[in-house]
Amino acid sequence: MHVSQHLEIMLTICFSIEALDIPKTAGAQDKIETKIERLKTCTG
Repeated sequence: MHVSQHLEIMLTICFSIEALDIPKTAGAQDKIETKIERLKTCTG
């Protein structure tokens, strides 16, 4: 498996989890910040 493919899968999983974690009532800015934090966690 290529590294890029693996990374893509990881990010897809991360964003899927993230989408479930964020309440729909959260503000757009909060969502963006959470996404960035989650991205940092996922990409190590």
